[in-house]
Amino acid sequence: MRPKFKEVPGPALWASPDYENFAKLNTSRDAESEQLEGSLSSTVALIVVLTIIFSLVVTSLLTYCFHKWKLRGKILQKAQEEYQKDHEKSICQSTPVLVS
Repeated sequence: MRPKFKEVPGPALWASPDYENFAKLNTSRDAESEQLEGSLSSTVALIVVLTIIFSLVVTSLLTYCFHKWKLRGKILQKAQEEYQKDHEKSICQSTPVLVS
């Protein structure tokens, strides 16, 4: 005996309540997955934007602190040089000049 081939479901199956329930369930799952994909991509985009903003703020702060530290070093060096010049002048003025 030859096995019978099962026929492809026809319009009779499409009109059945089981198919309608399955179709509704399937479309609701598709909508849920689309919402999940949309919210997931929005979350990833938000994380990327926040990471970029945070890195810009940190970079700006580090640059500001570095330049301030460097400027403070220059100011201290200049003050030290002026102190040494003033100290040398006061030493020269306080010692009497010997004439021979």
